Amino acid sequence: IYSFLIILLLLCSPLKLVKAQNIRLIQDAEIELYIRDWVEPILKVAGLSPNSVNIYIVNDNTINAFVAGGQNIFINTGLILAAKEVNALIGVLAHEVGHISGGHLNRAVNSMKRAQETVTIATIITAGLMAASKVAGLDTPAGLAKLATLGPSIAERNFYKHTRQNEKYADAAAIEYMTAVNRSCIPLTELLKTLGKQELLHENRQDPYLRTHPISRDRISDIMEASKNIIKSSFKKHNPNIIKQDFLKYNLEDVLSQTSKNLIIGNFPYNISSQIVFKILENYLLVDNLIGMFQKEVAERIISKPNSKEYGIISVKTQLLYDVKILFDVSPNVFFPKPRVNSSVISMTRKKNININFDLKLFDRLVKLSFQQRRKKIKNSLKKLDIKENILEDSIFGLRPEQLSVNDFIRLTQKISNETIYN
Repeated sequence: IYSFLIILLLLCSPLKLVKAQNIRLIQDAEIELYIRDWVEPILKVAGLSPNSVNIYIVNDNTINAFVAGGQNIFINTGLILAAKEVNALIGVLAHEVGHISGGHLNRAVNSMKRAQETVTIATIITAGLMAASKVAGLDTPAGLAKLATLGPSIAERNFYKHTRQNEKYADAAAIEYMTAVNRSCIPLTELLKTLGKQELLHENRQDPYLRTHPISRDRISDIMEASKNIIKSSFKKHNPNIIKQDFLKYNLEDVLSQTSKNLIIGNFPYNISSQIVFKILENYLLVDNLIGMFQKEVAERIISKPNSKEYGIISVKTQLLYDVKILFDVSPNVFFPKPRVNSSVISMTRKKNININFDLKLFDRLVKLSFQQRRKKIKNSLKKLDIKENILEDSIFGLRPEQLSVNDFIRLTQKISNETIYN
């Protein structure tokens, strides 16, 4: 949908441009409808009437968004293009809504007035002291020249302190609003990191958003930490029993029962994700379902079918007991920090009426031995087993492991178990 919005924006006719108070606005009903649909839930959560807040698209390639003239949000086309993901754009809009709900526009005006008063007072004092020195026939003290610039310096520090406070409030509000409407703030932090790289550039080369919305590592870190705290607090509402243990070493029978429906959900550490799956397979009678995020390559191995290079030990062992499928892929852009790998969310649903009428330990051993030498035929891979020659004449032993389905491995297990002795 966001890509479609970008296409609409790029194809927008110049005839739809409207100039208002030196701001060139784009009027396009379809684009405005998309953005309005995205921001209305945010406005409702903020306690604002959607009809009272106007959103305008500014035909400007610089990255900027701002609130002006009361409850009016202006978004530059440059920001829409730079956001890349819908949640990044909605995060910026939620931030601006935070400014509206916090009354920051009026506060900013008052802050600017106070800053101007500070400059004026410092100027008057400096002028008075210099005049007094001249009347007295004294040389103007060197410190008075510095005092002339002290007023603006104090005013600037106070004003930006106030601005940073407003930004912190608006960030917190944006996180609250985004969480309430089930949207992630991670894409927003990615956009802020991109903009933050401009902080070392000269002001004339910076996007205006950076000048009006101070960005720092602390600000990005605060957004991430606040998101974590909101997630933690939402869990506390359900009074969960949190067990801090090594999953691979923990005895699942201590917390799970075969008489209950058990679902395991997780964003698993990628370096041990395969081990987690094998642990679940060992306890398949306790685990009915799994929904988890894996590195994309691991997910593809889990769901792969025979005659593919991804097909292997984890494919056969998992599909023996569970129906598996990839639900959706996850881009590296939604993570912080951004990984170098793609991810996929998969589901595993335990098969109904599983009939293990064969030696499961032998099945596991055969699968492991076969795929340890996946380019060899089965009869060569299983030389460690003392299999009778007449059994090896079966055509199944002339195949390579990636050619065998789960049912083929079951038949192989039954044949060896029933008709030969193995070491």
